[in-house]
Amino acid sequence: MGDGPTDTRHHRKPGRVPPHPGDASITLQPSDRADEIGVLERELAEMQREIRHSLVQNTRLAALGASMSRVNHDLRNSLASAMVVSDSLAQSEDPQVQKVTPRLMAAIDRAVNLCSQTLDYARSREPELHPERFDLRTLVSDVLDFVTPPPDAEIRWDIGIDPGFVVVADKNQMFRVLLNLAGNAAAAMPEGGTLRFRAERGGGWVSIDIADEGTGIPPKAQETLFEPFMPGSGKGTGLGLAIAKELMRAHGGDIKLMETSDRGTRFRLRLPDRG
Repeated sequence: MGDGPTDTRHHRKPGRVPPHPGDASITLQPSDRADEIGVLERELAEMQREIRHSLVQNTRLAALGASMSRVNHDLRNSLASAMVVSDSLAQSEDPQVQKVTPRLMAAIDRAVNLCSQTLDYARSREPELHPERFDLRTLVSDVLDFVTPPPDAEIRWDIGIDPGFVVVADKNQMFRVLLNLAGNAAAAMPEGGTLRFRAERGGGWVSIDIADEGTGIPPKAQETLFEPFMPGSGKGTGLGLAIAKELMRAHGGDIKLMETSDRGTRFRLRLPDRG
């Protein structure tokens, strides 16, 4: 016995190592405590769940990046050949050819950019932005030239944006975001309807609303709407809205689903007002 110093170290059985607090293989089980400790336990458990979900998504994105690196080379070669053809068409004196060639060349340019940008997303790289001043109404009009409505569907465009409504952002990236939303909206109106665009300024933000009269988004799809590989319509890759979200965040803005029902859907884009 005696009054010597007390050894307060914790002893454990040989060969047993306590789990590290950051070990993701150990599932945190929050208790039913109603005090601050219980709240902290539940928050930590939710944080762990989100981290695990992110790790799974990053693993899938890494696999996609490896595949797309191989596909990207061949696709770029095909687009380069198409560009050579379009350059030849640009020399034609046929009025009809002269009319469509600029749109063809613009489409090829955007396809090349799409390859690079999608590959960047798959590699989890931050998109590189090149902000410029541009007329939003003109950009929306250009976007709608590339939207293909469903067969036999009469889709009406309603661009309720004043001429000269200037926005400062990456024009190509905003084209991509708007094209994705407009394409989804048109696809959601197989019986026809109106696709509306509105924009306003206020509180240091530019808000852009895109509304359709389509079939709406199912409740289950809404839960993972902006996650990669989760197509809300059950078609496509499920990357469109995920990429749109990343691009809006890169601009310092966001994208939100404002409302959806069997009478239509409305999304809102927000950008810092630098105009």
